[in-house]
Amino acid sequence: MSADLNPPPESSAQPSEQRSEGPQESEPPEQGADGPGADERPDLHIATSVLGDANCTALATTPTSAGDRAELLGSTDWRGLIAREESATVGRLDLGITLQGGDRALTIESIDIEPLTPGPTAALDGALLCGEPQGDTERLELAADLDVPAPFVHTEDEPERPYFDGHVITLAPAEQMSLAMSLRAEEGLREFELVVAYVLEGERAELRVPPPNGEGFAVTGPAGSYGAGYLNTIVGPRELEPAEMCDWAGWQGECR
Repeated sequence: MSADLNPPPESSAQPSEQRSEGPQESEPPEQGADGPGADERPDLHIATSVLGDANCTALATTPTSAGDRAELLGSTDWRGLIAREESATVGRLDLGITLQGGDRALTIESIDIEPLTPGPTAALDGALLCGEPQGDTERLELAADLDVPAPFVHTEDEPERPYFDGHVITLAPAEQMSLAMSLRAEEGLREFELVVAYVLEGERAELRVPPPNGEGFAVTGPAGSYGAGYLNTIVGPRELEPAEMCDWAGWQGECR
């Protein structure tokens, strides 16, 4: 799994009300797209993107080869290295989800979180790769705490109440709606899937949400120490000191 530390491309995914009153002005997900970040069925289309900047990404192993270190210190684009390694966003993944109906109206009853393990596994601590924020953070409409045994989607104002208890999203034919979701973890690594459950002409169906990177969703809590740390700044990358790694990762205990 990987996370892009560089400013993402413009996305149509913006915070929105629980029901859309009409088609959005942004372009719909491309019909028939089969690349990363897009998935579709004839009656429901889904596209995803990372909102804002992923401040830090953790790697499972420490880059030690001369080539990897040269890439980290000689380039501001770390996406290739991150894609080659097991990785996860640290602390919080801000995700944009764009939903678009097909030829018939449908009702989305839930967006469910399905953890891939019963509980958190060890936080990734091989290396910490961070980037300075490049602008304002999006206001997020929905959120989820991945540290609880059965994570669920909720609003920021009502964190104890599942959003889809009493709410549905209705899409008219070809109507588009954009959501923003903040998925957070502080206790170890959480890998998961997102599943949209919907009803079409009385028949229930499910569709898995495609990850933006095409590989999987993952968020890791901070580790007490990392094998190495790097910061991407506007003047170029540099290595992080141990205390800086703790600050960037959000570690609350004693730095090691």
